[in-house]
Amino acid sequence: MKLLKGTLVILAVLAVGGCQSNPPKMDPAIRASITKVAIVASGQLPDEMFYLGSEHAFSAALGGVVGALVAQGASTTGEKIDLQLKKHVDMPSIYRAEFIEAFTRNNPHGMEVVEPNDADAVIVLVITRYGFGKANAFASTLRPLVIGGMKLQTRSGESVWQDGASVTPLDADIYGTDIESYFSDPSNFHKALSSAFKSIAEQLVGHMNRT
Repeated sequence: MKLLKGTLVILAVLAVGGCQSNPPKMDPAIRASITKVAIVASGQLPDEMFYLGSEHAFSAALGGVVGALVAQGASTTGEKIDLQLKKHVDMPSIYRAEFIEAFTRNNPHGMEVVEPNDADAVIVLVITRYGFGKANAFASTLRPLVIGGMKLQTRSGESVWQDGASVTPLDADIYGTDIESYFSDPSNFHKALSSAFKSIAEQLVGHMNRT
């Protein structure tokens, strides 16, 4: 497991795969041809987890041997977080559940959610970046950074529409808590990531409904 570290990573991951400021409109003819849709989530996760804690800012300021030791501690914290996520959190399942909830609640075009064998098309959900970080070096709250993508595919596998959305540790409306609370009660990881995927799902469903 690799760790992505540094404040600039937030900007970099958003530039590569985050929320689009001008999301594409779905072709009305494509939307009209779909009455039943299946929603599935890819189980593949990125090799690299994002982690940005106070230690990174302090290590940069200290420099030298002391800074390197502090940075090593940050890497250890990130690895512990990733281990907890792998043990306690099924991110693809959370993403799918939150997307189905948002899609069912805001579905003006009347598409029915069905099993893949009965569907006209399939929505494939993909997690392209995940992790945790702080908004700044002096913050105590650790929040998720997540980038989620989706592809609308025909039954033959042809992609007819796709989009992406994101949340970062800068989003104060996403649930977060301090590092000690995450480790003392791992259910906080689930709560934080549910909050993140709920936001992503609502963004994506909103983009789908644009006319």
